[in-house]
Amino acid sequence: MTRNRWKLYTVLMLVVTLVIGMALPAFASLDDARDELDEIRREREQMEAEMEAAQSELERLVNRLERLESDLVSAQQTLVRLNREISEAEDLIARQAKKIEETIKEIEETETYLEEQTEYLEARLQSMYKNGTVSYLEVLFSATSFTDFLSRFGFLRSLIESDVELVEAIEAARDKLEEDKAFLEAELERQEERRDQLAEDRVKAEQEQVRISDMISEQQRLRDAAQAQMSETEEYIRGLEQDEKHMEDLIRRMEEEGRFNEGEAPSQLFWPVVLQDTGSKVYFIISGWRTPSRPNHNGIDIAPPHFNSIGHRNYGGSNPAIAVASASGTILEAGWNNSYGWYAIIDHGGGWWTRYAHLHLKPDYSVGDFIAAGQMVGYIGSTGNSTGPHLHYEVYINGTRVNPEPLLTR
Repeated sequence: MTRNRWKLYTVLMLVVTLVIGMALPAFASLDDARDELDEIRREREQMEAEMEAAQSELERLVNRLERLESDLVSAQQTLVRLNREISEAEDLIARQAKKIEETIKEIEETETYLEEQTEYLEARLQSMYKNGTVSYLEVLFSATSFTDFLSRFGFLRSLIESDVELVEAIEAARDKLEEDKAFLEAELERQEERRDQLAEDRVKAEQEQVRISDMISEQQRLRDAAQAQMSETEEYIRGLEQDEKHMEDLIRRMEEEGRFNEGEAPSQLFWPVVLQDTGSKVYFIISGWRTPSRPNHNGIDIAPPHFNSIGHRNYGGSNPAIAVASASGTILEAGWNNSYGWYAIIDHGGGWWTRYAHLHLKPDYSVGDFIAAGQMVGYIGSTGNSTGPHLHYEVYINGTRVNPEPLLTR
């Protein structure tokens, strides 16, 4: 091998080695990106399974609610029936009491009549005695013949029997009225007991109606919560689907441009939320990286006071909170996502990206624009799947999301 040929061979080997050395990290970064894509897909599949389970639970709650509403209708019908029966019982009691009152009045009148007849008989006997009228025996013994005796005896017997029958008839009528009164009083007591029982049943029916109404309210609350959770899960799944598509597009673009891992990684990441007029940093983190309550949270949420949140009803009109670039780089994406709202992704080089989400307005950048460290990305807002003004901040290294907090300088 000649000297020149040896030199050419050596150069070629160095070039091949250099190319391989450069290609391996880039290929590894693509693997990391694909791993992140697989993670997003697994998370989407998991959320879809949870969505299916939530749908089954919602159907169970709706069926339970329908049964309870049917039970409530039955309880209301029972209460209407009991109120009607109580009203009827009250009418019967009133009529029975009136009958008893009338019977008592008849008894009193009969007693008065009996007293009058007794007094009349006594007065007649006293009158006969005082006027020297002969006794019954004298009337009999003064008969002139046996026929006259029988005639006198028959008359006296008829008179006595008539008096006795009259008294007995009056006493019988009184006794019958007393029996009627006792029967009516017993019937009145029975009707009052039935009314009292119906009143107890009504109290229980009212309590049952309240119990069922409370259960319906609770089931409605659970149903509404399940529906809200399903809506949130659907929104989250749509966000994951968009993340999946974005990641696929980014990987494809990086592969096509061959610069997936080009440049140097930033030496530090500056805090991403400051107040525009004063430059003061906002450190209030309302949700950290994958907390126990939010195991799928892939970033941190930083919230400024509402007084500094443009778009909030309590905004003070000055010194708004803004998102700033954590390091210099180029805009990789800037646009809208149903989950993230208005957002931007910055490529800082070396496979490092940062995402700024829920911005108040569309970022005033185009893909490929350069942005310097500390330069404004956008106003802090509450767009997309958000419950209040905050910045959702993510860090990617070689396509994989990592916890931003240890990487940020305060």
